[in-house]
Amino acid sequence: MELKFKAHIERLNSFLKITLPRIFGPELIKIFLPDSYFFFCGHLQLKNGDVDWDLLTICFDKSFQKRWRLKKGRNLNSYSGEEEVREIFNSYSSKLYTLTIVSSAEDKIIRDRILTRLVRTAQRGNESARQQVVLKTNFMIYDWMENSKYMARWRGYESEMERTIESCIRNFQYSGSFCIYLYMTLYYSARGLRQTQSLDASVGKTRKRRIDFVVAASEEMENYV
Repeated sequence: MELKFKAHIERLNSFLKITLPRIFGPELIKIFLPDSYFFFCGHLQLKNGDVDWDLLTICFDKSFQKRWRLKKGRNLNSYSGEEEVREIFNSYSSKLYTLTIVSSAEDKIIRDRILTRLVRTAQRGNESARQQVVLKTNFMIYDWMENSKYMARWRGYESEMERTIESCIRNFQYSGSFCIYLYMTLYYSARGLRQTQSLDASVGKTRKRRIDFVVAASEEMENYV
């Protein structure tokens, strides 16, 4: 199956390089490469009957990923949808540890697949999936904050960070990795944030910390209250 999938992907990428469509979707594949279309539909189908197009589009050449479009369905009302979320977690039961810690490139790929499934489910109005994306991405984001001076600017802006994550959930299309999309959004947004100062940071050339001045100021205030 893996060899057949790779062959269909190579055929599709070659077709796209020749035709250079400005935008395209499943309909174009169905018309010009029907055998590939039905292969993808048969092997990338989810339990709810939808096709996991993310597993296909992430294999496109980079220049074509952002050109992919699906027909927009009607706006759906939000619903709880805990059963759908359980189904996703059950599908990756042995790999859920990747949502908290990754130790290899393969772990990162699996983490991205799980989060992308949750994002697509949230985009259909599933409130539980939306909450899980916000919750599960926190581990990853705090790791980014530890390793990037720009990302570290998000410290103290937790409410704004959550709103940014939710915006990414709504706006993520078929542009490759959701984790990369989220990272780049937070990275560039962080440039406009004023960096918060830790109370443990030293002040000037003294050895005193900011917390020492806070304590002194509060003790002085108590004399006047």
